[in-house]
Amino acid sequence: MTRKSSTAGLVHPQHRLARNVAQPSRLPLAELSMVRLSGDLTLDDGRTLPAGATGAVVFVHAAGEAYEVEFITPFHAVATVTAPNLSQTA
Repeated sequence: MTRKSSTAGLVHPQHRLARNVAQPSRLPLAELSMVRLSGDLTLDDGRTLPAGATGAVVFVHAAGEAYEVEFITPFHAVATVTAPNLSQTA
């Protein structure tokens, strides 16, 4: 004999609560993630990394608010970049 659950079709209370809590727009990137700049970034030495420059996350600041990124193109550089200025590459 098959028994039906008495909670079938009901929303679990925890799921309801989750909709009312502000959720981060995205999860933090992990170290060693490959990323791309979404806009130009001027470095302290005057060089500019152009939008689309790619690199690897080498350190995560403040649970993903900013990242230390080692760029490999178009030239080698290490820079601190805020989260909104990065996107993860496929």
